[in-house]
Amino acid sequence: GKQTIAFELAQFYALTGKAEKAGEVLRAAWRLDKSYRDAAVTYWTVAILSKNAEMVHEVASETDVTRLREPDLYRIAEAYRQVGDFNSGLMIYEQIVVESPTNPRYHATLAALYAHAGRKEEARNHALKAAELDASFKEEADAFIKQLGLK
Repeated sequence: GKQTIAFELAQFYALTGKAEKAGEVLRAAWRLDKSYRDAAVTYWTVAILSKNAEMVHEVASETDVTRLREPDLYRIAEAYRQVGDFNSGLMIYEQIVVESPTNPRYHATLAALYAHAGRKEEARNHALKAAELDASFKEEADAFIKQLGLK
């Protein structure tokens, strides 16, 4: 329906270097039905990448991340990583680990984000969890924990 057309139009604007216009179109599509997950995720991601704090705040404050699936959360987290907003990425990765608790890569990423935030104990715990889930992470986790100055 209308949202599909809006996504196509937003993609056109994004590809032609009109990120602000793409964001406006996605905002309008999301506002048609805020419960439509794809609209929320796409709008949130574009808002992050275009560094539009007002749009990010609007969609982030009105979207229940516990209702988002792992691939959606990953898209949002990656957008935060691309713009260097590690604190916001950390909050999303916390939810990703809730959604996919047996994925060692997600625990390793969360460990790095906790370390970046100065939360060393939590960083250590997630590095150990990654190694517990996949032995190939053990050597890297041990080195990471040593770098943190922890045992």
